[in-house]
Amino acid sequence: MKLYRRWLTLCFVLAALLASCKSSPPAWPAAQDVHWSTYTREDVGFSLEHPDTFRPEQNGDDTVFYNNGFPSFRVLLVDAPAAKRRGLWVVSQPLETVTVAGQPAQRYVYDHGDFVTYTPTVAYVLPQYDKQLGIEFRTDGATLNATAQHMLDSFRLTGK
Repeated sequence: MKLYRRWLTLCFVLAALLASCKSSPPAWPAAQDVHWSTYTREDVGFSLEHPDTFRPEQNGDDTVFYNNGFPSFRVLLVDAPAAKRRGLWVVSQPLETVTVAGQPAQRYVYDHGDFVTYTPTVAYVLPQYDKQLGIEFRTDGATLNATAQHMLDSFRLTGK
């Protein structure tokens, strides 16, 4: 019986440690030092400027921008059930309505879970093609740095 209690206690301690694993993104480049590139994804319907050091990668309707190997920024086109299944913004409440690309968008701040870790995330979500278009920044806070803000300000809907 004592062995079972020790094993159970150890499992709870390990679960608590894993649940508290915060993934910290690498530092974003300073906006004044950035060389900007334009990225367009016609099939999803957007265009934006990003630091030329960020490497974009497409996976279905997702576009992930890697900063030193870390997925620091992404644009996702999903329906509500898929967003919930993937642990995206729909698991939290929007903080406010803002304007992105001339359209009303909901702003979320939440912890995105990736298996055993989580990453603080600021997301802007707007309707696109009967789905939700999410613009997600992996950050260490609830506000965007100047580089991320430039990316958001440059975001445009292009249509299919």
